[in-house]
Amino acid sequence: AFSTKPDEVFSWVGVIMYLPPDEAQRQAVTEQFRAYGRLMQPLLDEFGAQVHWAKLEAPAQDTDEDKARYASEVTALQKRVAAKYPVKEFNEFRDALDPRRILSNDLIETIFGK
Repeated sequence: AFSTKPDEVFSWVGVIMYLPPDEAQRQAVTEQFRAYGRLMQPLLDEFGAQVHWAKLEAPAQDTDEDKARYASEVTALQKRVAAKYPVKEFNEFRDALDPRRILSNDLIETIFGK
């Protein structure tokens, strides 16, 4: 992190998710990691903290019952990203340099898609 303000304080917390080879275990670990993220988000918001841009993940939508939660979490994620980064300008560059979205993926489209 960088700031020109000498009194600003930065901290880093690393959380690593190891995925076992067994598919059922992988799913259980992934679900717990997502639950951890949902649990932590109010604290991040309260203290003005944020997830590193390269560590952002789109919310999961595993069942039809998840649709409302998914929509709410996607909207919140898009707002957090837009508050920190120049999303409009990024999308303008995407439109100009990659109009067919060859260099895109589902995560990028979820966060930055129009």
